[in-house]
Amino acid sequence: MKVLTVIDEFTREALAVVPARSMTASALKGVLAKLFATRGRPTTITSDNGPELIAFGGPNSASGTENGAGPGQVVRTGLF
Repeated sequence: MKVLTVIDEFTREALAVVPARSMTASALKGVLAKLFATRGRPTTITSDNGPELIAFGGPNSASGTENGAGPGQVVRTGLF
């Protein structure tokens, strides 16, 4: 069981809590697309750099990250 949790760090509001047996990159894209459409695109995203985000192909993808963090390490990026 995996849970995608999206939280606004400023207001501490839970924007999305999505439980699933498995979380795919396309499921992640869908959740983020809905949030971006309703709330606007964020200036910063903080991630645990999990496999779903790596497969998504963000700036912290596959061959390493801009800041050198590996999978499971918290990454904060303003570019998504």
